[in-house]
Amino acid sequence: MTDMGVVARPGTGRLRLTMQKSRLTWGALLSPQVRVNGQPIPARWGENVFDLWVGPNAVDISCQYLWRYGQASARVDVVEGQEQQLFYAPPMFTFMRGRVGPVRQRVPGMVGFWAFFGTLGLLAAALVLVAALQASTS
Repeated sequence: MTDMGVVARPGTGRLRLTMQKSRLTWGALLSPQVRVNGQPIPARWGENVFDLWVGPNAVDISCQYLWRYGQASARVDVVEGQEQQLFYAPPMFTFMRGRVGPVRQRVPGMVGFWAFFGTLGLLAAALVLVAALQASTS
């Protein structure tokens, strides 16, 4: 927690939510959605700052593509005049959950992403090698 530095309304604290957008995902086509205590609040990729009421607040985050995915939730205990920080990372694949926490989050599904495309690359290289060997024996 850090001091807010800016005078806020009495009875509030601040949430600094960083929405991490991966260059490898469809971030430009996706819109992040944030709900605090069930109420939708406007958010964008990058840093978002929200003044919240003191006490426990439920923060729910997801992405919207053709369907809602990347759901992640956190409980934030807001202290008057203090700031809480959260980081959200959407998944690489739309059937996975996102991650949210007080420090930068790893992108869910990154290992699977590289394994998939690495396998495709190896298969393509093997096909080129087989074709080259067949051409040299003809």
